[in-house]
Amino acid sequence: MDLNGIGNRIRDHMPLIIRSFLHIVHGRKSLFLGIGILAASIFGMEEVAEEISHFHHNHQHEATRLDLVTGCAKQLSKSVGVHDEPFNGGATPQMKAIDWFVSGPGRTIDIPTNENACAKTYSNHKNDNDITNSLFLSVYPLVVFQYALQIPSNQWSDSNQNQPQQDELITNMKQVCRWHRIQCDDHDKYITKLHFSNIVINNNKDSMPNGYIPAEMSKMAYLERIELYDNHYLTGTIPFQIGYMSNLRYLYLHHTSLTGSIPSTFSYLTNLEEVFLEDTNLSGTISSQLCALKKEHKGPGILHLLHADCAGDNPLVQCTYPTCCTNCYRHPSVSLQPLLINTQ
Repeated sequence: MDLNGIGNRIRDHMPLIIRSFLHIVHGRKSLFLGIGILAASIFGMEEVAEEISHFHHNHQHEATRLDLVTGCAKQLSKSVGVHDEPFNGGATPQMKAIDWFVSGPGRTIDIPTNENACAKTYSNHKNDNDITNSLFLSVYPLVVFQYALQIPSNQWSDSNQNQPQQDELITNMKQVCRWHRIQCDDHDKYITKLHFSNIVINNNKDSMPNGYIPAEMSKMAYLERIELYDNHYLTGTIPFQIGYMSNLRYLYLHHTSLTGSIPSTFSYLTNLEEVFLEDTNLSGTISSQLCALKKEHKGPGILHLLHADCAGDNPLVQCTYPTCCTNCYRHPSVSLQPLLINTQ
């Protein structure tokens, strides 16, 4: 063995050797990487040593980003009542969204490092100089929404491909605002409209998997219009958190398979103008507080159209008209013949 040669290599490649010892000292996870870099440096395999170090650096960066994204996503979801269960593994919308920000199109978007900031909405940051933090807070709920509804990526681009593909690298809000089925404000800062009616996969609506409306959607604070109608694969309940979306004006959830009751928190939506809930599996009584939002009641609201399955002898939805519901429909389970009562 040429000890002089080994000594020269140690001297010439001291930075790599020091780096390898740092890996070893850092902990057991880096032990073998450190030994590999050290051995490769001593025995003249500089390229191998550099490659090992480069691989570890990238892996370490990705692991650090994973921790940041997961931590912030948990805080944001927790702020709307979604706790740890979706983050315990598996292909949940939340975990898929995290992967989207770690290794997917959102991998270069900066992540807030302050836990309190992660729980805020985009509107809370509109005057901040650090717009990159706000970008994560605006896009994360949208990506969770995409995966919860199981919307295929081709639905984010129109048939003429005028809009960019949803899987391109995202660096600013203007790119998101150019996605098909999404509209933003005039300055391309905030998402204001979602047009996701009649979602189809492979030209076959019967092949659609079940989707649901995630509570994280309520963090899209500037939404004025939500269109999810004509999606019979859409199941689950309406999250009560939607009642906190103070800018919401138009809500179209008709012709879906939504179940449960109509959230009483809808009474907080004083900007609401139209709500279509007919041909669903929703049931129960529409709250008097929501009815009080009707424009003619001269209260805080401007509601002028409220549709529901409130016709028939035993309607699914109890709603007085014309003082509350403006259009009552018979649900198929009540009558085989559709019946519309227009109370205007």
